[in-house]
Amino acid sequence: MPIDILSALFQDKYIIFCENQDVGLYQLLGLERKIFVPAKDKNDVYFRAKNNPEYYGIMDRDYLTVQEIQNIRVTYPNLYILEYYSIESYLYHPKNIVELVPDFDTEWYINELSIQNQAIHNRVLLGLKQARNSYRVLAR
Repeated sequence: MPIDILSALFQDKYIIFCENQDVGLYQLLGLERKIFVPAKDKNDVYFRAKNNPEYYGIMDRDYLTVQEIQNIRVTYPNLYILEYYSIESYLYHPKNIVELVPDFDTEWYINELSIQNQAIHNRVLLGLKQARNSYRVLAR
């Protein structure tokens, strides 16, 4: 059996694969005993967590439903799906912005997000089926 080099190098740490550019954001958290490793995309994260139970994965929610996320968590307990669309959604959440800018106008911000959402709503719907078909985790 081939030796898993990552597991051997980081015996006392959790190896967590995350989607490509997200690795830098996760590393900024400074979590002890957690090594965040970039994966090519969400499917790469899924396959690494699926094929090696010693690895963990974090994926953006993107277009997954609540039920799909619950099913994935049951089937793959070492694969975590974010509650929001992406990691950036946590960074731009109004409650988090208020922590940095106490007088931030959250009412205006939420209203503006709603306006922007409506402006791209139809375009998002057109790409939704194709985007959801790209999830290998749903194919099993």
